[in-house]
Amino acid sequence: MSKINVFIVHGIGINQEDYADPFIKAIREEFNSQIKKILQSSDDFSREINIKPIVWDNILGEKQKKLKTLLQKNNFW
Repeated sequence: MSKINVFIVHGIGINQEDYADPFIKAIREEFNSQIKKILQSSDDFSREINIKPIVWDNILGEKQKKLKTLLQKNNFW
């Protein structure tokens, strides 16, 4: 089986590196469950999916803060 690569990108707001851990765990469990059913196997397929959370606060965080301030100042928020 070829590995599947998945990237998770957080939305607006400040996030920690581990923000996606519960989501990643749920994806792995569901993926493993479904592949086992499809292949009628008891093997563990949870590591056949690579999941990488992306944190972009360090790149866009300051611009996001400026936008939020501007929106609040103009009563858009």
